[in-house]
Amino acid sequence: MSEYSSGMTLTDVGQALQVKKLASTEALEITKAVYGDGKIADGTDIKALTAMVSQKMTLPMVSSKVVGNGTAEISLLQDNSGVEAPGFPITEIGVYAKDGDAEILYSYAYFGDRYTWMPSPGGAETIYNLMKLDIVIGRTTQLTVNVKSDLAFTPSEDFQAHLVDANAHTAL
Repeated sequence: MSEYSSGMTLTDVGQALQVKKLASTEALEITKAVYGDGKIADGTDIKALTAMVSQKMTLPMVSSKVVGNGTAEISLLQDNSGVEAPGFPITEIGVYAKDGDAEILYSYAYFGDRYTWMPSPGGAETIYNLMKLDIVIGRTTQLTVNVKSDLAFTPSEDFQAHLVDANAHTAL
């Protein structure tokens, strides 16, 4: 994963959505997380962005949880099986949320020249791993994440919770 120290930045439209959801007590719905290879000009106000500069791939979301202190953790699956050769530099990541019938850029991170390369598949460069991404949700406590359910993948912490759940297999 790319190196960055500032973390995800809540966009202006993301902050407005957060306020709207808090006032209505509706859940904040995260719709997708994406990688991009875009470059932003020096001095660009990341909070003012409304879309990725150059979206390259959508990352399947496998789980989420409200951590507390105004943050949530989303687990994303990094998989390069559909990446075209030779690959691309991961210079940006965005998280989108639903605002009415629209989808907005909720939060964004830019890595600039501190990017990581997403290779095309093949040989030793096959990538299939879990990435945890922290996002700001403020005082919103209701969170809905569009988890991709057809993945043959379960985060180990979810599986461990399942193992100790006395109600997991009540029919047995």
